[in-house]
Amino acid sequence: IDFAKNQGKSTGGFCSSPYGANSFILLSWNNRMADVFTIAHELGHAVDDFVHYEAADSTDVSETLSQAMEYLTLFYLQEDDVYESLLAYKLMDVLRLYAEQGSYNAFEERAYALDDDDVTLENLNAIALECARDFGLESEWGESYDSRSWVEITHFFQQPLYIVSYIASDSLAIQFYQQELANEGQGLKLYEKAMDLAGDTEFMALAKALGMRDPLSEEQVKATADLMREQLLK
Repeated sequence: IDFAKNQGKSTGGFCSSPYGANSFILLSWNNRMADVFTIAHELGHAVDDFVHYEAADSTDVSETLSQAMEYLTLFYLQEDDVYESLLAYKLMDVLRLYAEQGSYNAFEERAYALDDDDVTLENLNAIALECARDFGLESEWGESYDSRSWVEITHFFQQPLYIVSYIASDSLAIQFYQQELANEGQGLKLYEKAMDLAGDTEFMALAKALGMRDPLSEEQVKATADLMREQLLK
């Protein structure tokens, strides 16, 4: 794990797993709450890659395993002095994820639907601003919101239409957390089962095999909303 801050080092965090070798995780540790979940997320990818190095998970399955690792990490931090703050941070970050990534996904869909002659910077900026307003991002950032900020999202250029996977996979990943809350050890048990199945099981089939709710269903969206209210307002 390359965690030390160095001049010229890439920002963000990612896991690289060369065939036949150990995984390598890059991040810059700044002693922030976000760093705790970044390293948990990338370790989820590392374990997944180690177990399934001969197979390729779908994007949604891979992100489910990494995001579920973030949720389950919370249970190992319950004795920590900053646990309540970490829990609140994680859940608020999930709310941000649904709004922000939803906005980005809507932007991508509208951008790709444009006729070639309409693909201009002016039109793309306008679409980005409209999507931000629709998902409440402009109200969060106020006058400081920059409609050009979409150009900083590397996924738009390197992995088109990847964004929506963060939302779909989190809707399944959070169910491991819900299971662990309801019955200690159950969430971890299901995670281990998911890890066994992941190499050759598609996203929706994985949810079904685990006995979990359809992550794209209205029922699961409501369950997530109820969980947020319960945990953040207690």
